[in-house]
Amino acid sequence: MQKSKDKYIKCENGHKFCFECLRPWHGKDTCEKSLEKDFINWKKNKNLKQCPRCKIYTEKNEGCNHMTCTNCKFQWCWLCEGKYEYGHYSQGRCRGFQFSNARNVEEAIRENRVNRVNRDISDVIFDRCCRFCTIICFLIFALMLCLFLNFNPLLFISIIIIVIIFILIIFN
Repeated sequence: MQKSKDKYIKCENGHKFCFECLRPWHGKDTCEKSLEKDFINWKKNKNLKQCPRCKIYTEKNEGCNHMTCTNCKFQWCWLCEGKYEYGHYSQGRCRGFQFSNARNVEEAIRENRVNRVNRDISDVIFDRCCRFCTIICFLIFALMLCLFLNFNPLLFISIIIIVIIFILIIFN
């Protein structure tokens, strides 16, 4: 290793390190400025918020939205950034969002609406499927009844018309 007049150390592989902070050489930037730039670049792709009390950054990478600051031990909600108290996720703005992956309450509410619409669409599809299955069952019943009664085409058509009217009354 050799030290230069620019305050960096160069190893045998040609890598340069700052003599003062021992991090990769940052040229004319001060160690603090270099560290700040690195932190800004690092936090771009992270899910970070500052503790509402002491402003230390907290990263959320999994789990529920109940945060406890490692610095000041303040308990807070990731979504609304308010003080966490018992029952926080069972009442108020954050109700039901304890395990939401949203970044804030508004986003959690939007996601919840989308999920509700998707559930409604599923219910409609299921309802239509049930109607179809009901019609098929009634038709099979009508066919079996006609076969049992020595198949009379007029009886079969009459039963089908009655079944269709019955289905229209029930499902509308």
